[in-house]
Amino acid sequence: MLKLQLPLTRALNFGWLATFLVCLWAPIKIGAVSEAGANKKPASASGATLDEFIRLYATDHGGVARFYDLPWSEARFDRLEQLFNEWVLRLQAVDFDALNQAGRIDYLLLRNKLGAELARLSLERRRLTEMQALLPFRKPLQDMERARWRMQSVDSQACATTVTAFAEQMKKLRERIEKGKKSKSLDDSQGESNTESAVKQKQQASTDETPLKPSPMLAKRTAAAVGDLRGSLKAWFSFYDGYQPDFSWWLKKPYDEAAKALEDYAKYLREDAAGLKGKDDDPLVGDPIGAESLAQELAAEWLPYSAEELITIGEQEFAWCEARMKDTARQMGLGEDWKAALAKVKALYVPPGKQDELVAEQGRSAIKFVKDHDLATIPPLCEETWRLSMISPDGQKTLPFAAYGGQNMMVAYAKEEMKDDDKLMSMHGNNRHVT
Repeated sequence: MLKLQLPLTRALNFGWLATFLVCLWAPIKIGAVSEAGANKKPASASGATLDEFIRLYATDHGGVARFYDLPWSEARFDRLEQLFNEWVLRLQAVDFDALNQAGRIDYLLLRNKLGAELARLSLERRRLTEMQALLPFRKPLQDMERARWRMQSVDSQACATTVTAFAEQMKKLRERIEKGKKSKSLDDSQGESNTESAVKQKQQASTDETPLKPSPMLAKRTAAAVGDLRGSLKAWFSFYDGYQPDFSWWLKKPYDEAAKALEDYAKYLREDAAGLKGKDDDPLVGDPIGAESLAQELAAEWLPYSAEELITIGEQEFAWCEARMKDTARQMGLGEDWKAALAKVKALYVPPGKQDELVAEQGRSAIKFVKDHDLATIPPLCEETWRLSMISPDGQKTLPFAAYGGQNMMVAYAKEEMKDDDKLMSMHGNNRHVT
C-alpha cells in the first residue's frame, strides 16, 4: 500500500506544480501577444476600438495594485508610476486616426485617466514626505514585509531587534510632540510669528530631541497611516507565527508590544495632536491638496474651468438665488427679508414620529406624478422594492437631509439622544417644504 501511495503523492504534487507553472506561463504568453496587438496600429478606421487595450490595462493595473499592497511605501509608488508611464507610451503608439468614434473617446478617457493617476501619485509622494519625521519606523517595517513578498528567509532574531525598537521610537516621538506643543505655546505668548518659529525649528539640528509641531491636518493623516502600518505588521507577523517555531519564540512579545504601541500612537495623534476625540464639538480637520493638485483634479473631471472661475460662477449663481429668495419673501408679505421667510419655512416641520410618514407620502406622490404624466417607465419591481431607513445622529453630521441610496429612502430627523440645538437643526433642515 505504501509503494502505491508514494508514487500517487508524487504524481499529485507534480500535477499541482504543472498547473501552477501553466497558470504563470499562460498570462505572460497571452500578455505578450496582446501587448504586441495593443501596440500595433490598426490598419483602417472601420470599427477599430480600444476594448482589448483597455482590458489589458485594467488587468495590469489590478495585478500591480494588489501585489504592491503596501500603503505609504516608495515601492508601491515606484511600481505604479512605472506601470502608468509604460501605458502612456503604449497609448501613444496607437493610431488615433484609425479608431472609430467610440475608440477615440476611449483613447482620450484613458489618456486622461493615466495623467490623473500620475498626478495623484505625485500628491501622495508629497504627503508621505510631510509625514516622514513622524514615521521613522515605517521603512524598516515595510522592508520586512517586502522581504516576505520576495520569499527571502527570515532572520527571526534580527527582526525581533527591529520590531522591539518600534515601541521606543514611538515613545520618543510623543515626547517630541509634547515639547513642540510647549514650544508653540511659548512662541504664541511671546508674540513670535509662525514664520519665525518655522525658521527657528529648521535651523535646529534634526535629532531625536528636536521638538515636533505637526498641524492637526498632518497629525490626522499620520494617524491613518499608522493604522495602515499596523495592518502591514500584522500581515507580516501572521504569515510566520506558529509556522516557524523559532520566529514565534523571538517575535511574540516584541510584536504584541509594537502592535499596542502603534495603536496607542495612532490614537494619540488623532485625539491629542489633531483634537479629534469623537465628540460633537470636534474641530473640522481637512487635508487640502493645494492649488496645483486641485487644478489637476478639475482637469481629470473634464471641467474646463479653473478653481477661481468656479468660485466666480458660484458667486453669480448665489446672487441669482438670493434675488429669487427676496422675490419669494415679498410674496409672503415679508418685504425683502428672505432670512425671515426662510425662518418661517424652517419652522413648518412635522412633530416627532411623523417624519417617516411625510417622506413615504412624498415618495408615493412622486411615483404617482411620474406615472400619471407618463414621464418615465417605472418597472413594477422598482416600485415594489423600496423602503425607508433612518439616518443616525452621527450620519446626519455628513448627510443632514433626506436622501436616497440603492433601494432606501433615507430619512433625516431628530433623535431623542441629540442635544436640543441639534434636534432643532435637524427638524428645521427637514421641514415639510425642504424634505
